[in-house]
Amino acid sequence: MWEDANFSGGFISAAAYTVANFNSPGYSFDNGHPINDAVSSIWNRTSQPLVFYVDADWKNACLTLQPGASAANLVDYGCNDALSSYYDQNA
Repeated sequence: MWEDANFSGGFISAAAYTVANFNSPGYSFDNGHPINDAVSSIWNRTSQPLVFYVDADWKNACLTLQPGASAANLVDYGCNDALSSYYDQNA
C-alpha cells in the first residue's frame, strides 16, 4: 500500500493477510506517517483476494483486489484516503 497515487510516497508491505484496524500499533508507512485513512494506491502481491474496507473491523467494503491486481488511484474507487481495514477473502 502507498500513501500517494501511482504507487508513490510512503509504503507499507503488510505481513498479515487480515488487518482489522489500521490504527493498530505498528501500522505506518515507511516514512512514519500513519496509514489509517491515508492509502491512495494498492498492489495485491499475495496469492489471495483481498477486500479493503473504509471502516475498521471489516465494515463498508470499498474494493476487492484479486492476486496480482492493483489500483493505482483509489479516487477511481471512491475510497482514496479512506481505508481502515482489509481481509483475506478466503480466510
